[in-house]
Parts: sequence; C-alpha cells; structure tokens
Amino acid sequence: AALARAKTLLDRLEAENAQSARLNDLPLFTAAAPPVAARPSEVEARLKAVDADNLTPREALDVIYALKDLLEKS
Repeated sequence: AALARAKTLLDRLEAENAQSARLNDLPLFTAAAPPVAARPSEVEARLKAVDADNLTPREALDVIYALKDLLEKS
C-alpha cells in the first residue's frame, strides 16, 4: 500500500512541473485505502475443517501429508 501511494505521488509530481508544486499541497498524510483482505488459501480452509481431537494418529499423518502436497502444488 505504501509503495502504491508513493508511485501515485511520484506520477503526480512528474505530471506537474515539479519545481512549481508546493510540498504542502501534496497529500502525503491522507488516509490510504485499507488493504484488501486476502482470501484464505486452500490449505487454510482444509486445516480449519480438520477435527484434530477425533483423528487417529494415522489420519493425522494423512492430513499432514495432504496439506504438504497442497503447499508444494501451489
């Protein structure tokens, strides 16, 4: 978000005559748009769906390997 804001300000300065632009006119401290929340990954979604208290050791190991495979594929 900060880099995007800096790029916007730089483009504005380059578009205007940088020597005549007053620093007080630049909106350096205005609130930027809040970042967009990232969508949960498939690994997160599957992990949240796991009922760890009711897994056998073998099922838990299978879940771990399945999640590991998902991470490697993405």
